[in-house]
Amino acid sequence: MHPGNMVSSALSRNWWFYRLLFGLVRPFTKSLQQAASTTVYCATAYELTGLTALYFNNCYVCDPSGASKNEQLQQSLWELSDKMVQRVMGDPK
Repeated sequence: MHPGNMVSSALSRNWWFYRLLFGLVRPFTKSLQQAASTTVYCATAYELTGLTALYFNNCYVCDPSGASKNEQLQQSLWELSDKMVQRVMGDPK
């Protein structure tokens, strides 16, 4: 799922630079409700029961990017993600 590139949030209240940045890009952002809509749709839509390995953007099935289909990049992302989680959670091995 793709929740959107930029989500408008209360993050900007903490630092003047974020206030300026979000003020400039706000017309191009999604609200929290809009960003959550694809996730909620995929989790609750009866018509998606039993379907897997699909990519959704704005509640529609879309073709994923070419890079996302590259098995070598997929493996690299998995390994990097695993290392980051282990670093945060502590390596149980």
